Amino acid sequence: MSYLWRTSVLVVLMGVAGCSGGGSTPTAPSSTGGTVTPTTATDGTLLLQNLPIDLSLVDYGAVFAARAGRETDWLPVDDYGRVLPASSARPMPQPNPQPTFYAPLGTPVVAVVSGTVTCIPTLYSNDFSIMIASGGQGGTWEHEHVMNVRVNVGDRVTAGQQIAEVSNYECAWGRNGNASDPLCQSGLGLVEIGLLYGGNPPSHRCPFEPGLVDPARQGNIFAQLTSARERIKVAFGNPSIFGESSWATPHCVTLSRVEG
Repeated sequence: MSYLWRTSVLVVLMGVAGCSGGGSTPTAPSSTGGTVTPTTATDGTLLLQNLPIDLSLVDYGAVFAARAGRETDWLPVDDYGRVLPASSARPMPQPNPQPTFYAPLGTPVVAVVSGTVTCIPTLYSNDFSIMIASGGQGGTWEHEHVMNVRVNVGDRVTAGQQIAEVSNYECAWGRNGNASDPLCQSGLGLVEIGLLYGGNPPSHRCPFEPGLVDPARQGNIFAQLTSARERIKVAFGNPSIFGESSWATPHCVTLSRVEG
């Protein structure tokens, strides 16, 4: 979850170190996902081919109603680079390193790229992160905060293949550290995607940066993002809620890397 992004990323990194041999992998049916047809950037990074959930199926009016009054600083699609204000859990304002997507519990999470599952660490929130890479150079794609994992470390997966479900993050961890937290009662789950490059802590890139999205899939991906934001503006009654006029690109608040 973005308001504890530093904690989340650090725990993920510890999970990576313990993933050799699948030691952090939850029990799941083995799956190869059929023919893998990845596309890559010049540095070897797999190009984005899917969003983690189908945003066109999400009713943002219902999402807003479920969360209204439970949290003051959240967006059903919380974009990369949005500066999150200081809070009790976040001493300083910090940019969101991984886009966050809210959706009803049970919503399928699909692989955003075609590649190999390299790690499935257990997170501080008692859910999981699924990492996929090309096996060569470049960044690693992360599907953070998922549950009911359907793949194992070493599986080859195809973009669009279901690999998990959105996490019951608020119930598994919660703002008060237990399932009685009122945020848990919303009936919503969430998932974040990230593109990580080396280091401890790693650096994150905007996953929708030009050159990182498969040209054959770009139209669909960007159309879903634009449509979702327009529906969120209506649900919130605020046409300027995202402030896109100041963004670096239509789908990245900033092109600067975020470390953490």
